[in-house]
Amino acid sequence: WASKVELKVRFSNFKTLTRSRKLKVPTRRAQELYRVALELFKPIYERSTMSFRLIGVGAKDLLNGLPLDIFNPQRYERGERLENALLSIRERFGFGAIMPMRELFLRRLYPADPSSGFTLKTASLTR
Repeated sequence: WASKVELKVRFSNFKTLTRSRKLKVPTRRAQELYRVALELFKPIYERSTMSFRLIGVGAKDLLNGLPLDIFNPQRYERGERLENALLSIRERFGFGAIMPMRELFLRRLYPADPSSGFTLKTASLTR
């Protein structure tokens, strides 16, 4: 369970920016971590005039056990079951066996290794 999401961006001139956000309720759902990381990234991307060399996302302040949300205990139940099913299928059949629709376009752009997922083979990321 992550209590914080951290974003690291390195530009082509090697300048590095780091942004983070503490979560109201800890999560382990990839979709929630992605949403927060995207919110952190958008202002940087919109103001940037340089190419990106590195974009990294980290889950920070990790906790053991299930967090208690006393105001909405069912908040993550459906998403949790879906995430657990996704992880279970990937463990058994490999990363490429199942993926959300938004990730399917990657198959056209990058080779997928069934056991480990996608490998991005670019020198730098650009706009």
